[in-house]
Amino acid sequence: METNEQGKIIYKKAMKLLNDNNYKEAAKYFKESTELLNDCESFFYLALCCKHLEQYDNAIEAINKAYEHNNHNNRRLINILKCKVDIQVKIHDYNGVISTCDLILSAAKEFISSFDLENLKKELNEKKMMMKCLEAGSEKSKFSEMITKGYKMEKQGSYKEAIEFYNKALDIDTVPKLYYNKGNCYKMLKLFPDAISSYSKYIELKRNNAECYDDQYGKAFFNQGLCYLEICDFDKALELFESLYRLASDNEMRSRTRLYISLAKKLKDVILP
Repeated sequence: METNEQGKIIYKKAMKLLNDNNYKEAAKYFKESTELLNDCESFFYLALCCKHLEQYDNAIEAINKAYEHNNHNNRRLINILKCKVDIQVKIHDYNGVISTCDLILSAAKEFISSFDLENLKKELNEKKMMMKCLEAGSEKSKFSEMITKGYKMEKQGSYKEAIEFYNKALDIDTVPKLYYNKGNCYKMLKLFPDAISSYSKYIELKRNNAECYDDQYGKAFFNQGLCYLEICDFDKALELFESLYRLASDNEMRSRTRLYISLAKKLKDVILP
């Protein structure tokens, strides 16, 4: 039997199984028919089966093959791309959904009526909005997870691991407090230049957000000053302690800062005569 005829027989078996909602068996036959026929329809229905079976990597691979083998049939192209959008929604591929929806609208303009085009736009916009909500929820969940793990690692004294989690959280959202926490971790690891950099970023962000002086803001100045003392940059340490002394509103912080101003001056005189 010729390969083409054998492929058509297998394709028909696969379609019957698909119509019976037997996606697992249908996928096996469609896979075989793609190897024999290498045609758009076999790849499309293979993708459809894989989507129902939640085999999304295989579904994406098959739908991309269907797209490649489409041969400029715009109506069929719309169905292929709509199937791809459904798969991309399942795997939370936000950028993919936006890109594929734009491709659908571009292809649809060539042959469908204005009324149908508006309905299609509405359908695709709903998918975009749904995807945007999913993306936002996923990012928020991941952000909270990274912060929680960072706090836990810092509390346990696993400072390197804590920094890694704080960095992952900062990739999602720039929260000033995380730079303060990173500064503390670097300070505990005696990585003083990195600690100084993190405290500086924290102070910069607080200023940019027009947030007034608070206890943590003062501690960032103070800890940064301590780090400068550790690397023997006494002038910079003095500059920070003196700035903090002017900023601080509570007597305890002002008292501590005055002591370190005196200490920085003494160290400078002794070490750098």
